[in-house]
Amino acid sequence: MNIQQLKSVVTLSEKLNFTRAATELNIVQPALSRQIKQLEIEIGAVIFKRDKRNVELIPAGHYFIKEIKKLLSGLEKTTKQTANIHNGHVGEIKIGFTHSIMQTILPDILKKIHLQTPGIIRFTDENCV
Repeated sequence: MNIQQLKSVVTLSEKLNFTRAATELNIVQPALSRQIKQLEIEIGAVIFKRDKRNVELIPAGHYFIKEIKKLLSGLEKTTKQTANIHNGHVGEIKIGFTHSIMQTILPDILKKIHLQTPGIIRFTDENCV
């Protein structure tokens, strides 16, 4: 089972038509049919009821698609967050300060940090200096 198969089965569940789903996925219909059949073999369950004209999800298919959508969403979020961390757009900084700095320059500094790097989490600790 691979990510492309999972994306393909989700697309088919939305289109309920092999030709339209294959077109959206930029593959030929027989390739999509093979992917779906192989996936069904791997999971040991039929996902779709199909005949010459119709495709419909069966109860096991509804459950599978719901869970796969969550999985793919989590994968996308994880991939984006990993890239953001790698590129320095996400992280954390810790700032120690005295009470007088908190009242004068620190608010402006924190505002600038937030504007330049909104993904950075700031921790502040008064009187640690």
